[in-house]
Amino acid sequence: MMNYHEYTLKNNKITVKFLDLGGTLTHFSTSDDEKNCIIRFKELDSYEVNRGFLGANVGPLAGRTENALFEVAGQIYHLDQNVPPHHLHGGSLGLNKQRMKVDIISDTHAILTNTTDYTETGYPGSTTTTITYKLVDNSFTITYNVIPTKPMPINITNHSYFNLSQEDTAKGHDLQVPSNYVVAVSENGSNTDTFIPVSNTVFDLNQFNNVGNLLVQEHPQFKMTRHIDHTYLLSNDHEIVLRHLGTGKILRIHSSMPATQIYLANYFDGSLTNEHDKPILRNCGVAIEPQHIPNEINLWNKEIYDQSHPFHETITYTLTHI
Repeated sequence: MMNYHEYTLKNNKITVKFLDLGGTLTHFSTSDDEKNCIIRFKELDSYEVNRGFLGANVGPLAGRTENALFEVAGQIYHLDQNVPPHHLHGGSLGLNKQRMKVDIISDTHAILTNTTDYTETGYPGSTTTTITYKLVDNSFTITYNVIPTKPMPINITNHSYFNLSQEDTAKGHDLQVPSNYVVAVSENGSNTDTFIPVSNTVFDLNQFNNVGNLLVQEHPQFKMTRHIDHTYLLSNDHEIVLRHLGTGKILRIHSSMPATQIYLANYFDGSLTNEHDKPILRNCGVAIEPQHIPNEINLWNKEIYDQSHPFHETITYTLTHI
């Protein structure tokens, strides 16, 4: 990975490492054992392509934008179809591909900035993105602030895959997501305007559910997604919890955003290699991606931002032992 650098933030409770390539996260651990709780590539060069978006900050539009287009103020914008026919996670020149200027404020605080002209991939204009990383005790907070030059939809999140055990799969984990509805996915894989009640379905994560138990359950939606890869509408209690009783580790995630994508890593096939020199397998971890509803610009014409109304959101990850 020519000319890219890895940075470390650390206090006496947690350690975080990231790249100036999009601010991609490469390491998140408790400081007492330093065992990485996110899936990481063995070689840093793999992050330049980053199949699977490991640890990536994704945008300007996270998720699938249906048919790679949207309309703002009566004008239709055609985006690049990096996953035909859709535009996925900001496209071929998305935030995860951009070099960030990194200012290390202290051992526990960094500010990353970038200005990118996204018109080449179909967006209305440029964005100036500021990402702040800050550690306080056992918590790691990401703050996103994005100012576009022209009105446009924005939806940014982090796409880390969490595995608290360093085992080959996340089957030994328990997951809890406070939500009564998930967004139905169409046959072409994009979000629709239909909400599925989670009650009495595999999607119900209001109480802790074992990931291994989830993976043996079926739903008609899985014809499109292989398993859970859905947007959950968060209820008033926005705390998402992932735990692994074997290691005693527990991850709590709070966000200012109204939804989260839950993805059980359904498409890994062992062709990529992790930091332990092992193949990255299907269901290797749990991607928990707090965000706005992907594709909502095409569903409800929502979440349009401009210079007077920038995108400003936070995600806080708290990693402890039970």
